[in-house]
Amino acid sequence: AYNLPMAFDIRGPLDAVLFARAADALMARQEVLRTRIRVVDGEPRQWTAEAVADLQLENASAADAAAAYARECVHPF
Repeated sequence: AYNLPMAFDIRGPLDAVLFARAADALMARQEVLRTRIRVVDGEPRQWTAEAVADLQLENASAADAAAAYARECVHPF
């Protein structure tokens, strides 16, 4: 399994509501995007969320985005 945090540099206007709806539709179709590993009684167990996770959109400078990306890359999945 892989933990693949991503950041995108979007230039120009972005319809955040439409973008979030498209991401929700993608996650609803793709179970693997909603699947997580949880530890239950000391053992890893696969769990698939029914609801779509909330997408976080942020305006950030390139330096802030790079720092946030670096922080996210060290989280275990």
